[in-house]
Amino acid sequence: MNAQELTNLLASPENFGKIIKGKSAVSLFALFLLPAALLLVLLGLRFPALIYVGIVLAVIGFACFLAGKLFLDAKATKVSLDLYYAAGEHRVCPQVSVKDYVYEDKDGDKSKYAILAFQTDGKDIPPQTVAELRDRVAGIDISTVRYESAGYPKLELIRGKGEAFVAENNSIFALASDMEGVYIYPLAYDKANDNSPFVVYASTGNDVYIYPLMERELAKL
Repeated sequence: MNAQELTNLLASPENFGKIIKGKSAVSLFALFLLPAALLLVLLGLRFPALIYVGIVLAVIGFACFLAGKLFLDAKATKVSLDLYYAAGEHRVCPQVSVKDYVYEDKDGDKSKYAILAFQTDGKDIPPQTVAELRDRVAGIDISTVRYESAGYPKLELIRGKGEAFVAENNSIFALASDMEGVYIYPLAYDKANDNSPFVVYASTGNDVYIYPLMERELAKL
C-alpha cells in the first residue's frame, strides 16, 4: 500500500481508527505497570513480600489496560480524527530513515531509534536531499537522539506538547529548517524490529502534527 492509497483510506472516518490507533495516557501507564508487576512477582520467588506488591500492581495495570482498550483509547483516536479533518492540509507522506540507531542497556536489552524525514507534499524525498540530510546528521550520537525523541500515541505536534522538554531541545528538528516542506525528527520505536515507512501529516496554521505509521500495523490492513 502506498502513501496515496493510505491517504484515500483516511478520507473515510470509518477507516480512520484502522490506521491511527490512538493510545490514552492510561493505556501507556498500563504498559509500564504490567512489566513492573511481572518483575516484582519474579523477584518475589526470593523475597516473598514483593509478590503482594506485584499482584497489586498487576491488578491496577490490568484495570488501566481494560479502561484504555474499552473507552479511553477511542477518545484519543477521536481527538486525532477531529484534528485531521479540521486541518487545512493533511495527507499520508512516505518517509525515509536518515539514520538508524540501536541502544543497548547494561542488561543487554536493545532498543531501536531512528532519525526520520518526510516531505509535506506527499512525494518521496529526492535522493540528493536524503544524501544532504545524512551528511547533516552524521555527527548526531545516540544520547542526543534518545533525549530528543518524542512519542506519538495520537496525532501530535511534531515537537511534542508546548510544555515538554523536547520543544526546547530540537537540535535534530532544526537540521532541516532551511528546507522548505521537509521535516526531520527522531523517533523511538516500540519494537526493536519495527520500521515506519509512512507518516500521517496535518498542518493547521504554523502547527504541524504527525503520527508515524508502523510497518507491523500496516501489515494488518
